[in-house]
Amino acid sequence: MNVLALSNERVPHSDPDIKWALERLCARGVVGKYRVLSPPQLLAAESQDEAIKTLVTAALEVDAQTIIFFNSGSCLFDAAALNKLRDSVPGAVWLYTEGDAFSPWALPVSKGAVETAGRCAAAFLSSDGYMARRVRAAGCSYVVYAPSWVNTDRFPLTWRADDAHPRKVVFVGNNVRSRRRHIPGARERYQLVKMLERHFGDAFEVFGAGWGSYGSGSCGFADIPRIYSESKVCVGIDHVVGPYQFSNRLPIAFATGVPMIRTRTPGVAEVFPELSVDTWPAGWRDIVGSVEHLLEIPLQQLMTLSATERRCAERVSCDAVLGYMLDIAGLLTSNGDPRSLKNPWIEDFELGVARS
Repeated sequence: MNVLALSNERVPHSDPDIKWALERLCARGVVGKYRVLSPPQLLAAESQDEAIKTLVTAALEVDAQTIIFFNSGSCLFDAAALNKLRDSVPGAVWLYTEGDAFSPWALPVSKGAVETAGRCAAAFLSSDGYMARRVRAAGCSYVVYAPSWVNTDRFPLTWRADDAHPRKVVFVGNNVRSRRRHIPGARERYQLVKMLERHFGDAFEVFGAGWGSYGSGSCGFADIPRIYSESKVCVGIDHVVGPYQFSNRLPIAFATGVPMIRTRTPGVAEVFPELSVDTWPAGWRDIVGSVEHLLEIPLQQLMTLSATERRCAERVSCDAVLGYMLDIAGLLTSNGDPRSLKNPWIEDFELGVARS
């Protein structure tokens, strides 16, 4: 399978995950040739017509059989430009994938993303609900679940149960505020951090932007493995907008092996059956007791939990998720039925449809 991947990367080399996944799939013989290009970077340097010419040239150079739009930030072309890309590379299957959490009032998905996804043969979304319905209504034939992913080399197993853990309880995430619309879960995130700080005092630290006096400083992705390796327990909460949805913060924590407690969201137990996620608290107000329990369990149990989390991360690694998408693309190319391929994470094949 030859691939042209269109990323939403605005800063060059800031997101190595797509290329990492493609390289691993090349090594397995799943992918032959590929190119990764960024529409935001192209359009910052040239006109839309010139950017489309660049994409067409790249697609023809690799003989692209699949063109993948990664996230709404890659969907910056108008209908005429998309028609030109389609007409210039007529045999390629178009796919769309989205890992961000959108909601109709607080964080609506862009019109360009919906229109682009509607032109694709299949869309892979990290949540059921609002966006799945929008993409299906726009004309996409197959709207399928694919979880937020993790680069397991970028986030290696760094946590060891018998290491010294100078940090007891940590939370990694930004405090996102808006004067007009609050991102789903942002208020709960802020209230959770305040509650943890009150209860655990100096044993609790929060890393990320926007926390003011509560925070221990900003935290880039490169800092996360070290912070988690120094921590006994980490806590998480998501901007949840629908079933099965979680941000990449969850598999990142799993990849490092740090014992995690987070709020329970619908469908996550199905995605990660290896974990007893049904024991996770249903709401942020109930997290303290779960954290205290995790701080007190025996070392052997922590080691078992850490190993299980790492296995969960490997099941949602970038190459595993992208490999599933390309398997679907292969079926579409050969006029096969994508429904014949079992989804690796949930029972239902399609999203955005009414359940009986």
